[in-house]
Amino acid sequence: MPDPSSGPQVVRFGDYALDLRSGELLHNGSRLLLGEQPFRILALMVRQPGTLFTRDDLRRELWSEDTFVDFEHSLNAAVKRLREALGDSAVAPRFIETLPRRGYRFIGDVDWEHSASSPRETATAGLASPSIPEPSAGAKTRRDRLSIWWIVSASAAALLIVAGVLALARFSSSLRVDGASDLIRLTSTSGLNTDPALSPDGELLAYASDRGGTGGFDIWVQPIGGGDPLRAPVPIPC
Repeated sequence: MPDPSSGPQVVRFGDYALDLRSGELLHNGSRLLLGEQPFRILALMVRQPGTLFTRDDLRRELWSEDTFVDFEHSLNAAVKRLREALGDSAVAPRFIETLPRRGYRFIGDVDWEHSASSPRETATAGLASPSIPEPSAGAKTRRDRLSIWWIVSASAAALLIVAGVLALARFSSSLRVDGASDLIRLTSTSGLNTDPALSPDGELLAYASDRGGTGGFDIWVQPIGGGDPLRAPVPIPC
């Protein structure tokens, strides 16, 4: 059994580490809250794994002769808190085994450390990121050239996109202006003008309009080259 006075005593079992000097219990690098009595029970058992500790042994370890407590209830509560901290089970134990009407014993495999570092420092060191070697000068030069090439290519692509958008905008604007210059208004009369039709020779425009005030639509003919519209003699019923 290790000597408790020989320096920091760290015992590992499963995913746990217990420092007998500081009273710390760690699980995969995370500190777990462990009360005084559960710690003393665990510290006693890991020093002698496989040894049966009776309830009287644990009573003498936890309480002096002149202490008056509900021993049975207090011991049961301490063992229960210890099992909860270890994620252990009384039915299928990994660490704390119950022997009915006899006592308890530690059944896990233990590994002792006699280093000056605490389990928290050891866990932190184990989680440290590995060092990444610096790239060689040739690799760095190639990487710089590749970065410059990508920057130039991206800039050229952006300029092409901008030029294309501007050219499309100018083309659309010219279409709108040219189309507007070809439009000629032929009728300017009041009332409703509808159903226009162009003569085969393209010289006359016929359309229906109620401008005559006859209560219906009349056929009106408008010369394309200019002049006043003429009404056809037959009215169209509305």
